[in-house]
Amino acid sequence: MKFVCYSKEFELPIFESEYKLIADKYVYAYYYLLDNEYYYAIQVDVASTHSIYAVFICGNEIIDDNELLEKAHEVKMFFRETIGLQSSHISSSTIREIEDRGQFVSYLSQYDEEMPLWLETYKDGNKVSFSDIMSSRIGYYPGSEYDWMLMEIGTRSQTIHSFIYVDYLLAKHDLIGHLEKPNSISGYHSIGRIEWQEKDMMPNGPHIMTFNINPRSNPMLFCPEQPYCFTEIMERDSDRDDAWGAKRFAITFICADGIATYYQLFCGEYKKEPWMFLLQDHGLGCNYDKFGKGGILDEIIKRSGIKPQYVLCGDNTYIWDGYTKIEGVPSILGGMHHNSRSLYIMDDVLKG
Repeated sequence: MKFVCYSKEFELPIFESEYKLIADKYVYAYYYLLDNEYYYAIQVDVASTHSIYAVFICGNEIIDDNELLEKAHEVKMFFRETIGLQSSHISSSTIREIEDRGQFVSYLSQYDEEMPLWLETYKDGNKVSFSDIMSSRIGYYPGSEYDWMLMEIGTRSQTIHSFIYVDYLLAKHDLIGHLEKPNSISGYHSIGRIEWQEKDMMPNGPHIMTFNINPRSNPMLFCPEQPYCFTEIMERDSDRDDAWGAKRFAITFICADGIATYYQLFCGEYKKEPWMFLLQDHGLGCNYDKFGKGGILDEIIKRSGIKPQYVLCGDNTYIWDGYTKIEGVPSILGGMHHNSRSLYIMDDVLKG
């Protein structure tokens, strides 16, 4: 089951319910019935005048008190692990950040995706092709480093099960060391790693760009080692359920140029667009060109017509032409510099 976070200002019949179960000093659980379906909510008091609610649908059957108490403690743990909730008193800005992220995930959840069959049945050592990685929706993030935001919102909303992170500044041993730290991806653990060679990723070989765009400098100038590519298969921990996020997902790490990789994979080999793109320019972050409007990537997208459906765009980055900010979906904070990021949709999708 998925849940949506609401602030105390959000009104539902549940908050008029007489059924209230005290799970902890600052945690409460409620039931209510709406349109012949049972709902339950967990209330977490995060400050003297502020509460956050996690609302679940449990269908036409009511659950017992023990299960409800267990769910309440899971929700409390979720808030603590995802936003650093350590006590009953946190700042109003942190409360707003929780609420905004909850509304953001709630919006995306209406477009949830079934887990791809290859991923659902995966066991370590299974034969997997790179075309399997590319077969479902893709979340693409060039210049990613260790910023898990795209992965977190995609898995929480269960809208994306395959992510591609590209960064030529990450040495492989550093990245693997980071992934192997306890709880490096909160609530998930690795069940397999697949190493890829270029011929696996592009069976038809590198694709020659059919239009002339010359980078201003060598895109591999800052690469710390030979390019690499591997996919980590992640599975949700056994003490979590659908409220936490997708049961499994795949995240592919590529040490390469994020602009050239977009062209080779999406425009050349597989001829499909990412479902969501995290667009964030990094100032003096060792990038030879900007990812946003007016850069080489913008030109590639215009000429190829391979355009992501959704773009999560940082406030320091100019969005490409042909995209509209989605009204009613709050911006969320993320990345090394805590940038505000807004969700945009391709105009063609909006019109259709």
